[in-house]
Order: sequence, then structure tokens, then C-alpha cells
Amino acid sequence: MADDEIEARRRRMASDLEAAIKVHGGGGQRHYYATVGLGLAAAVSSFIAGILAFAEADKTLVGICALVPAAATVLIGALKLQEKANWYYRKKDELLALNNALQFELPNPPTAEAIRAISTKWSALNKAMQGDWSATLALSLEDLKRDVGKTRAGAGAPGSGGQDETHA
Repeated sequence: MADDEIEARRRRMASDLEAAIKVHGGGGQRHYYATVGLGLAAAVSSFIAGILAFAEADKTLVGICALVPAAATVLIGALKLQEKANWYYRKKDELLALNNALQFELPNPPTAEAIRAISTKWSALNKAMQGDWSATLALSLEDLKRDVGKTRAGAGAPGSGGQDETHA
């Protein structure tokens, strides 16, 4: 294989890796911000519900504000937002390592075999990470039932002192 063709493959792989790094970094941020946003909404709503209750505001309004923390907890748990953020960040880190190998660890001049080895590692990473997602992060009705049950019992609510057996 000609050096120009090898270099073109290296550049194409670098471009693809950089795009994947950007996508996975963005996915991590979106899930992280959703987790933080829902947590903040729960805290603020709880605070507002307390103030409204002391002010003897309409019971319906107090009730709605009081339900937001439970709903946020169920959403965070059922959608596995923090776990998904962590997955995206782990994959981004692995992709960065592959990009570093492509940019700084190839022989000079690059060889087709060295680029093929990085491509093989990338394929293995994709397969492993997809298996991890399917096994632990895919949504299921059982997860929702478990999270709703924990919220009802107070076990999964932030600050409740309850134990979440999946993270114990």
C-alpha cells in the first residue's frame, strides 16, 4: 500500500475518531446536565412546597410542588441518567486513547498494519461498550417498577438515608 493511501486512511480515521469523541462527550454532558437539572428541580420544588405549606397556600399547589422530588427521583433512576453519562464519558476516554495512539504512537511512516490494529481496537471497544449498554443501561419495565417502589418506600429519595442496592 502506498504511503499516500496509508496517510489518507490515518487522516480519515483521525477525523472519524474526533467526530465520535465529540458525539460521546456531548452525550455525557446532556445526561449529566439532565441529572443535575432534575436534582435541582427536586430540591427547589421541595423548598417551595415547604414555604407554601407554612404560608398555608392552596393544598393543590403545595401537593404539586411536593410531588416533583419524587417524580425527579423516579426519572433519574428509571432513565439511569447518571449511569448513562458515565458510560458516555468512559467511551469518550477510550476513544481519546485510540486517537492518541493514532496521532502519537504510530511508526514513522505509519504502516497499514498499525492503522489496522487501532481500527480493530476501536471495533472491539464499540462491541464491548454496546454490550455494556444493553446489559446495564437499556430501559426496562422492571427498572421502572423497582424505582417507583423505592420512591414510595423512601429508599431512593435523595437525603432519605435509604440504601440503593444497585450502588451499595
